[in-house]
Amino acid sequence: MMVRPVKGRTKKVNGWTELVEFICDVGAAIYMIEADSAVPFKLKMNVTDISLSIECEFPIDTASIEVPRTRLRTLLTRTHSGYCGMAKVGPTIAITLRDVPYKRPSPPSEDPQWPPGAVTLAACQRFFTTKGPEERARFGLLGTQELPSGLVRHSSEDLLLIETESSDLKELGEQRHQLEKWISETLRLQRDQDFLGSGDKRVAVWEKERTEGLGFYDSVTKVLYKGAAELKDDELDDDTLKILDEILRLHELPDGREILGKRIVFIGRPAALRWLPWVRERGGSVAYLGEDNELWDPAPA
Repeated sequence: MMVRPVKGRTKKVNGWTELVEFICDVGAAIYMIEADSAVPFKLKMNVTDISLSIECEFPIDTASIEVPRTRLRTLLTRTHSGYCGMAKVGPTIAITLRDVPYKRPSPPSEDPQWPPGAVTLAACQRFFTTKGPEERARFGLLGTQELPSGLVRHSSEDLLLIETESSDLKELGEQRHQLEKWISETLRLQRDQDFLGSGDKRVAVWEKERTEGLGFYDSVTKVLYKGAAELKDDELDDDTLKILDEILRLHELPDGREILGKRIVFIGRPAALRWLPWVRERGGSVAYLGEDNELWDPAPA
């Protein structure tokens, strides 16, 4: 394997033992790791004084999922075992697989200590026992609360591991969803402020430019936004539908700049939901103008 700290030289290591020794020598850093094996994969490992996390990118097929997941579990536990004596590692050590899709719970919760989309979460008992009674109680909940179907829990030295168990892509995606939901509910994490309680997601517009007759264009995301003039009961007239249909077929602005996405903006949420299927059939997405004058997506992916 080739391992490179973001600020440092690349080093070749033979196996997990040498990799862990190298990480313990270098200390807190972000490491990029490439493994040229029967199932080649790339890792990003973030090591700080209080946490460890591993992101993995690897070719997706059902047969290969269990290979890197098993290897990463070994890497995680060995690194923790070697590094825990140097730092209070926790509260979470996580493994995420970038290329395995899943749908986040709605609305999502956000806590940098509990990364979303994990296939494995490990809580360090040593870390929690150095904290106050509230944090120790949180650790206790992780070990006693009933798990959803498809999740398993076991211990490895100081680590309490909670894992998804399926190798089937669809089931694995559902289990990642359930794991994130369970952590959020068990630890009562705060809702991500980019989402409303209904699950609607804030739409970020970075560089807004007016375009003649087309609405406005975000030059950063290359998304075109067009407002829909609504009638009574959230209806649209034939002329409006024709204009929107033409806009949803565009791939570039009159000046030649690329359009990567089209979003139709409605006055309120009911109208956005009412016309969502029609807009999606034509390759677009919708948003609505909230009471705060911000744009919200009522059906985030």
